[in-house]
Amino acid sequence: MNRMQVGATMIEVDRHELTFQPGQYCFLNVPSISRLQWHPYSIASAPSDDKLTFLVRDMGPDTWSHQVNQLANRALRNDSLADDYVSGMRTEEAVSLFSSAFDLRLDGPYGCVGLTLQDYKESVLICGGIGITPAMSLLRDLMAQLEATHRANASKYHTTASTFGRCRLVHLVWVVRRPEHLEWYVDSCRSV
Repeated sequence: MNRMQVGATMIEVDRHELTFQPGQYCFLNVPSISRLQWHPYSIASAPSDDKLTFLVRDMGPDTWSHQVNQLANRALRNDSLADDYVSGMRTEEAVSLFSSAFDLRLDGPYGCVGLTLQDYKESVLICGGIGITPAMSLLRDLMAQLEATHRANASKYHTTASTFGRCRLVHLVWVVRRPEHLEWYVDSCRSV
């Protein structure tokens, strides 16, 4: 568990050699909660990222997702981290100190979005709530490919647009119940 967000827990794990396409999902299991419960979560990372990122929304008391959130909260309150956390350590740094204490099992990836944004001149992605996660994977992948194309062409005096495909504009419509849910992906939206 890497970082807490409003009403959700962001889980980041090393990719190792797992390959996936934007918009795919994996089944997650936390044996300390239940060895038998596996839950599907969309991968929020781009295939070029070093880590797999999942966002687990807390669905309320007596749910597996709430137990994941509680596990992360307990870890944040760990006394051995309190001094560092209080003295100004960023939440991400503090959480990374104990993230290895949780055993997380993955099964996947599964599914296929079947959409390549580069094939279209203009795209509209419409998402609701936690459904933003597969769209973030698509957008992160688009940005990674755009940056790679730009780097490759920088010394050739070519414009990126001429070699990147048809994509010129992507509209993202994201509807959330509460404004604080925008914090789930505020950093990613700014970078995109």
